[in-house]
Formats: sequence, C-alpha cells, structure tokens
Amino acid sequence: MPKKGTADYQAFEEEFALNNMGAITREEVEAFADYVLKELCPDWKMEWTKCDGGICLKKYKEILIPERMIGQYPWVAKEYVLHETTHIFTNDNQHGEEFYKVYVLLLRRFMVEGIEDNNNGREETQTMTNIFRQAKQLLDKKDAGGELTEEELHLINTAILPLMGKIDGICPQATTIGEGLEELANTVEESQIERASKTTQ
Repeated sequence: MPKKGTADYQAFEEEFALNNMGAITREEVEAFADYVLKELCPDWKMEWTKCDGGICLKKYKEILIPERMIGQYPWVAKEYVLHETTHIFTNDNQHGEEFYKVYVLLLRRFMVEGIEDNNNGREETQTMTNIFRQAKQLLDKKDAGGELTEEELHLINTAILPLMGKIDGICPQATTIGEGLEELANTVEESQIERASKTTQ
C-alpha cells in the first residue's frame, strides 16, 4: 500500500472510495474513512475497535469502526464510517431527525454520487436500493407469519444498519423499520434520477 500523504496514496484512496463491490479489506475501509474525513474534518481520524458497534469520540476527534466490518460488503462498511462521521456534526445521540438529515446528506455525497462517478455506478446504486427494498419485503413476509432463512435474516440485519438506534425518531417520516427502509431506497433512487437528469441536460 502507498505511503500516506503521497500522491500515490491519494490515488489509492480515491480508487477504493469509489469501489463498492466484493468484500472490503482493512486497507479499503481505512482509505474510505481517510477520504471522507479529509474532505469534511481533516483533523479527525479513524481507528479500529473490537466492539460490535461504531463509536464517535469527539473528545479525541476519532471515529472507531468495528473490525468485523473487514470482509463485509463494501457499502456496509462505508455506511458504518458515514454513520459515525454524522455524529461529528450533530448532538443527536438518539439518532433522531437532526442525525438523520445529516446522514442522508453524507449518503448522497459519498455513496450515491461517489458510486455513480465510476463505470459501474448505475448497477451498484441499483443493487443498494434493491437490498433495502428486498429487506422490507422480507419483513412483510415475516409479519404475515412466514419463516425466514438465516440468509434472509442476515440480509435484513445488513440493510437496517443505517437505521441503528431507536425505531421512534430514526427518520422524520418513518415509524417502522419497513418505512425507514423504503425511505432509504427512495433517497437513493431520487438522487440517481436527479443525476441522470443533469447528465442529459
């Protein structure tokens, strides 16, 4: 891996910050976090933690990302980074409206716009949206009395990562996890349509 602070490392950061397919490596998570933090708050840094959840330490200007994110889908790990980064700019530790508004902005900036800047953007954005919608459909199936496989439960747990926190107050217009997933899917789709419109103008 290139040395931090060099032009090669910057190119390395940007390459992996825009790559969302496959299983993410430790270096790729670090590169994405550096990419985000350098743009938004250069005096902050990312460190690893063995805890199950992420942590934002404002006193030390650090975000801690769980080591279990290594090997996950890249967009899952990146959402963890953006989740903790959101806490830097909000005082909402309960994941309420203030938190959600900032989080959506970061998703658009670093997940939607970043993804669509590369050659596979449309496909990857659609994949992320489909995961949110598929998780909602599986929740509806469970509510109707259907049984879910371990793989389906894992998909749901992955998709609801952006909704970590209490159900009431996750997002202004949602009162259930299903509605929160629908809101996330709509956000991705709207941004995709907006960018496509600008491209054709």
